[in-house]
Amino acid sequence: HALLRKMACALAWVMRSVVLLATIVCVSSLYEDQVGVNDFHLANIGDVNTASFHADTQRKRVYFSTGANFVGALDSRSGEILWRHSLGATESVDAFAQEGRTLATVSGGGRYLRVWTSAEGSLLWDAQTGEGAMQEVADVKYVGDVDDDEHEDIAVAVGNSVILFSGAKGKRLWRWQSDDSKLVLSKIVYANAKAGSIKVVGMKGAGASIDTVVDIAIKLGTSKKGAKPLGRSCPSITSMGKYMACLDSSKTLYTWSLDDLSQSSHSLDSLAPGITVDSKVARLDFAAGSDIVLVHLSADACVVVRVTQDKAQGEHTFKGIGAGGFVVAIGADKNGDESVVQVTPAKGGGLELTMFSLKTKTTKRETYAASTWSAAEEGGLVALWVQPYVRKEGSLGVRAMLKSKSLKLTFMQQEKIVWERDEALAYVQHAALVDIPVPSPSHNELMDDEHIRLMNPIARLLKRTMTDAADLIEFVTTPPKATSSERTQASWDTVGVSLHHDLEPDRFGFKKVIVVITSPGVVAGIHSGSGDVVWQRYYPDARLERVFVTHGTATDGNLECIILAKSSAGGKDTSMVIYLQPLTGAELQKAEILPYTLVQAAMAPLVTKKNAQVVVGMDSEQRVHVFPDTEESRHLVAGKSGKIFFYLTEIGSSVMKGYVLQASKGGRELVAEEAWTVALPESEAITALAPHNVQETIRSAGRVLGNRAVLLKYVNANNLAVATESVGGQADSKEVSSAPTIGAKEPCVRIYLVDTVTGAIIHSVVHKDAKGPVNLVQTENTLVYNYWNNKKLRHEISVMELYENSKQEILTAGQMMMYNDSKTMYSSHGMQMEKPRVLSQTYIMPVGVKKFDVTQSMHGITTRNILVALANDQVLSLDRKFLDPRRPVGKPSADDMEEMLVPYTPFLPIVPTAVLSYNHTVQQLRGFAVAPARLESTSLMLAFGVDLFFTRVAPAKTFDCLGEDFNYTSLILAVVALASLSWIANWYANKSDLDKAWK
Repeated sequence: HALLRKMACALAWVMRSVVLLATIVCVSSLYEDQVGVNDFHLANIGDVNTASFHADTQRKRVYFSTGANFVGALDSRSGEILWRHSLGATESVDAFAQEGRTLATVSGGGRYLRVWTSAEGSLLWDAQTGEGAMQEVADVKYVGDVDDDEHEDIAVAVGNSVILFSGAKGKRLWRWQSDDSKLVLSKIVYANAKAGSIKVVGMKGAGASIDTVVDIAIKLGTSKKGAKPLGRSCPSITSMGKYMACLDSSKTLYTWSLDDLSQSSHSLDSLAPGITVDSKVARLDFAAGSDIVLVHLSADACVVVRVTQDKAQGEHTFKGIGAGGFVVAIGADKNGDESVVQVTPAKGGGLELTMFSLKTKTTKRETYAASTWSAAEEGGLVALWVQPYVRKEGSLGVRAMLKSKSLKLTFMQQEKIVWERDEALAYVQHAALVDIPVPSPSHNELMDDEHIRLMNPIARLLKRTMTDAADLIEFVTTPPKATSSERTQASWDTVGVSLHHDLEPDRFGFKKVIVVITSPGVVAGIHSGSGDVVWQRYYPDARLERVFVTHGTATDGNLECIILAKSSAGGKDTSMVIYLQPLTGAELQKAEILPYTLVQAAMAPLVTKKNAQVVVGMDSEQRVHVFPDTEESRHLVAGKSGKIFFYLTEIGSSVMKGYVLQASKGGRELVAEEAWTVALPESEAITALAPHNVQETIRSAGRVLGNRAVLLKYVNANNLAVATESVGGQADSKEVSSAPTIGAKEPCVRIYLVDTVTGAIIHSVVHKDAKGPVNLVQTENTLVYNYWNNKKLRHEISVMELYENSKQEILTAGQMMMYNDSKTMYSSHGMQMEKPRVLSQTYIMPVGVKKFDVTQSMHGITTRNILVALANDQVLSLDRKFLDPRRPVGKPSADDMEEMLVPYTPFLPIVPTAVLSYNHTVQQLRGFAVAPARLESTSLMLAFGVDLFFTRVAPAKTFDCLGEDFNYTSLILAVVALASLSWIANWYANKSDLDKAWK
């Protein structure tokens, strides 16, 4: 009995140890030398609105503010980001100014002033301007040292006020406010502490023309005359030194002296004789010199105008010479000598730069090769920023940063492209990962489900052995490729991208081309190993919406992806379809503008003879279209008449409708007929949707419990999770039925599970006194979502698992395998007899959540982790066992310990080693793109926002491959030693037998 007690005690300690180990997150840390090996982080800044070079030409910095609400500095030698700061997704940068060692920004509709160090980007101080409402325009300018503290003071114009701040610590020195509440001051045209004056122009009402000027005494912050009429109504004002100018629709240039505001007028025809002025496009350029203004006379002509007290004189005329327009800018070297620079597309391709020196009146030209820039790929020129400089030998050079319509930044110097930045990648909307083809013989086909089903174990073993032998022979006989110059063009590459990028086959599926579509109209292919842009295409009049990889695997490399977009060409908003080869970016057929507008599209589980899937879309008139529109594709879709369903709803609406495909006229006409309508209460508004991932591989249709019982998963591929926000419910109840209580006013969040085939509401739940934003994700039989608990003031994550209310008993592993095979097809009609059994639980999340996604594996065997985009723009891989609704409360039972359930705690852990982005911040993180590798243990993930971050995820560790620290030497020595000992033992045994035979 004592022995039995000791054994029982020891067994209890073993079980406790197992439970303790189960509570530890299975993660692997990252060593410093592993950073960037299996991942890449592509830092972007977005669409550059304003930029300026450092006044000292030896300081190789370019300061910028962007449409993505960033402010920062670039290294002009390499294009790398020296520093940057995101002001948030909603706080736009209204204006910025740089002077000496500091940089000042006004943001948030003119409400916030911040001052940064220009070298490191450290925040020196910030202040509120005191403007309550957001303004459309604001301006900031350094005015000199007003309060004698040896720091440049800063003036801000916003609303009908001008505020002066001390540059030392941000103290407000004074505030001038107009008596006219409708006055909107838009630009500080002159500010000088020595002259004692600040002059600001504005308009009577937002969006109106500029017609008012204010002169303020800089020491006192007072204006003797108040707001004074300008005498002209100007769409915009350009200031240059002691003058300002505007251009009206009558082909007249008006100038004012900022000393006494005296006005002069000049005819455009007299500034550039022989140039026809086009009044529709004539405008002033935003760039100006000390007394120079740039006047665009037409789409292909710009005149450099020097302004004096009472006259304006044309100094030089630039003309465009190619398609894509031209841009001009002005800058000064270290001596203060100004030059005007023009960049225009060259006739034979490439770029041509022309620099006109205002001091010497000489012109210098630089030519850039056709391979450096293409109007077809970049769409045209938008803006230019320049910095003239004096070379060592005394000649004049120029550094130029060019922005194209595709948002590409190109830095030019001495007829060389120094660097480029593809800033369209800061606006990725959707992405898909595409395999690089693996030619046979290889293990690619051995990892395919179809081949596994067709071959028996002996055949698979023989095939694997033959493949290993063939791969070994190829590995030994093929020398390694040391440099990119030794690359050979792949058989599927018709463009030549494989000569410039490492697109060699990868049997493990780690190496992929990531196809991304962006809101500016750029489609790009990114290498998953390096983050380099493999190819890029630009569609200027398209709003890209969705990419479908219809043919993603083929040994011959003949792949296809379909991109659906909205086109604004011709002034009418219609749909557009683009067919691309995802590995090379080559157009398989010309992009087609459709005569209709698609409202819903999805990839149908129909495969053509070329192993390509079909995309089915419904237009606004309920007609159904097939992509690619071939006879075979239409025949396949028509054969599924009555079996293909669409659903339509909008964010902010409370109505969902379902449609079913019907074929008529022998399959030549496809229409969608309304099948069901779900009308939620009008007080509810749909805020988020999460369809079931039909591409998800589900290996098991049941969950084995600790007592060996089986819970059968309710897996319905037609499930649609819908989140709504409304006012209703009782304050003292957290989760009750979805029926609102009349008269209650606290907000609530409702979650519906809707079957998109029948329109039936499978399950619903309400969270009282809660509000969004709500994010949802579905995987297998699980729904995960988050919300803000308004009562407890915290972020919460809820999880629901759905199981069938089936009386079927599964007692053996064989029965479970047979059941898995029988559940490969699901019917929404057969599932409506009995609603599923729902297990749910709620947890507290320490930080906010922006987005959810789920890891994917090749065969669905590996456990799935939940990918969480945190509010701090980090990516967390959350183990599913922490979100298990069956986590026991209190002491785990023997069955719980057998099932390795983690005891319930209300808080979800954020383990630092589970943060996939480690020390990287994916700025303004918006979403994920996930795909499985060919190794079952590994999933590939792209997180996109302004930045892009790609990495591998192994939820159950890499159980199917050896680690990097595996001791191959010991293994080889052990094998050799064992083989030697075996041979010696065999020789000794044979010798002994021979000796015995002779006796």
